[in-house]
Amino acid sequence: MKLDTYINRIKNLSSNLEELIYKELKEKENFVLAIPKRRLYQKGTDAFDVKITPPYKPSTIRYKKNKGQVKSHVTLRDTGKLYSTFKIVKEGKNIDFTVPNNSKTIFLTNHYEGNELFGFSPNDGEKVFELFIKPFLEEIINPNEDIDIEI
Repeated sequence: MKLDTYINRIKNLSSNLEELIYKELKEKENFVLAIPKRRLYQKGTDAFDVKITPPYKPSTIRYKKNKGQVKSHVTLRDTGKLYSTFKIVKEGKNIDFTVPNNSKTIFLTNHYEGNELFGFSPNDGEKVFELFIKPFLEEIINPNEDIDIEI
């Protein structure tokens, strides 16, 4: 393919790139949201990769132990209902995830104030880019070609 063809494809993308990326991430929403869910569950860190505090109380630790759940750090997961409400959203040019503003999320936000509980962390963002956005852009710029593009 001629260089001009690649350049024209890139120029055509610039006007609606954010929307195309958003649509791609929405199509793969369950896979994309597995990244922050895994971070919360395995590490107990917030959107700034900071440990969520305060830690569990002894009564919560006993409860989690009896259920066979992670008790060493805050996971924001008990039944899985909260995690199932995560949705990818686009606000202006920013793409993030959100949860409904209900009594549960209000309680959690107040209880763990000082932590940005919901949102992609910088590390999450890198993973989303490498696993979803970069391959998508490569496919748009270079469909059905065998040329590896370094971004």
